[in-house]
Amino acid sequence: MKKVFISATFLLLGAISFAQSNDAEVRQFGERNTVVAEQAGVNNGTVIFQGDSNTDSARSNDNKAIVFQLGDRNRTSILSVGDLNSVSQVQLGNDNVASAFQGKSINVLPDIYQVTKSIDNVITQNQIGSENIAQAVQEGLNNKENSIDQKQTGNRNRTIGNQNSVGPNNIIIQNQNGMDNVAVAQQGSGNSTNTVNNLIVQTQDGNSNNATSRQLDESKDSKAKQIQIGDNNKADSHQQGIRNSVVQNQTGNENTATATQDGTYPGTSFANIVDQTQVGIGNNVVVEEKGANNEASQTQTGNANNAKSIQNGDNHTSLQVQIGNDNIADIVQTTNVQDVNQPGSNVAKQRQNGNTNKANAVQASITGNSTNNSLVIQEQVGEYNFVRSEQQGRFHQSITRQNGNNNVANDTQEGTGQNSLVKQDGRANDSRVAQLGLYNKSQVEQIGASNNSEVDQNGDQNNACVLQDGISNMSDVIQMGLMNKALVKQYGTENISDVNQLGNFNSASVYQSN
Repeated sequence: MKKVFISATFLLLGAISFAQSNDAEVRQFGERNTVVAEQAGVNNGTVIFQGDSNTDSARSNDNKAIVFQLGDRNRTSILSVGDLNSVSQVQLGNDNVASAFQGKSINVLPDIYQVTKSIDNVITQNQIGSENIAQAVQEGLNNKENSIDQKQTGNRNRTIGNQNSVGPNNIIIQNQNGMDNVAVAQQGSGNSTNTVNNLIVQTQDGNSNNATSRQLDESKDSKAKQIQIGDNNKADSHQQGIRNSVVQNQTGNENTATATQDGTYPGTSFANIVDQTQVGIGNNVVVEEKGANNEASQTQTGNANNAKSIQNGDNHTSLQVQIGNDNIADIVQTTNVQDVNQPGSNVAKQRQNGNTNKANAVQASITGNSTNNSLVIQEQVGEYNFVRSEQQGRFHQSITRQNGNNNVANDTQEGTGQNSLVKQDGRANDSRVAQLGLYNKSQVEQIGASNNSEVDQNGDQNNACVLQDGISNMSDVIQMGLMNKALVKQYGTENISDVNQLGNFNSASVYQSN
């Protein structure tokens, strides 16, 4: 049973008649096909194919195509190959273009065709406005239960949904409200049967937003969600692997979010999580994950903040929170050696509240070894503070807390089990800590202004404690050997202390006050 309905409406204004110049072409093969096309306006065109005359299979069963166009110069094109496909297109406005493709027939040799089916797929396209373009493509072998939903409200919006794979149950949902928005989604590339059960959701409310999401070969049970509210925002998500998740939420203007989840080879990246939230203007976040079970969370509230997290290996966790303006936060976590995934289990947390603060955390590999099971915490409250922590080895812990302005803290940890705690409360304080060996400990607390502390420990189980409370105090502690101890307390102004211990089991205490 076939049903075909084509309607063309003619407009009559005064004594002048305007011909519609409507074009309609329909070709169906098989049974229980339905085509309903209604056009109102000028120069509308509809082309619908269901089935292919060059092959004996995929003769187009139970397919439906419904097209409604109201306005001028609208164009639509539908091609379906497979079973139980349904396409619905609605265009209200002028100069809109909508295209939908489900499956195809490939001419591999003369008179020999390979039919790529799309079974139980649904494409829905809805455009309200003018000069919008929507295109949805579903291809591959034996696809099942795929769905693409595209909605555009406004003018000059662009959306493309592409499920070009041979795996089932992929879903793309795209919703645009505003003007000059662009949304592009792709799942698979037609080369892998394991591109299945993926979900992409893109929502844009505003003007000139750009969202791109890609889930490629060997992507399975992965999800990407992109929400943009405002103007001139950009979101990019790239996934390849299993059970990966990306959420990008942008509220404001001119924000940029980039997330990449990939493996050394297809299918080697799995169970990674990215959560990016931006509220404000001109913020930028970047996450790159390669490995398994990595988690990155980035939150920005304010303007012109920058956050970047790179995770290479397994079981890393990074957290970046920025409140204020012009803050910069960077995290690098890598344990892979020669592109081989290795357990990392590193944790890095950065919190910035204020303006123009900089935080940098590096948990990186040494040649032939890896950095693992280490912790970095960096907290900044104020303006123009700087902190950098670098860890190489394992079981390290570095905690830095800055409250005030123009404070500087640097610490480097190499070996095993280093522990560093730095607290700065005031302005223009400077702390530098370097630890090499096994299980060294350092604690530095600076209260006031322009205090300077340096701690250098090379050996095993050395312990240094420095307290500076005042203005322009200076302390230098060097310990080389085994189980040395140094305690320095400075109160007042311009006190100077220099402790240098070489050997084992040495102990030194300094107390200065004025």
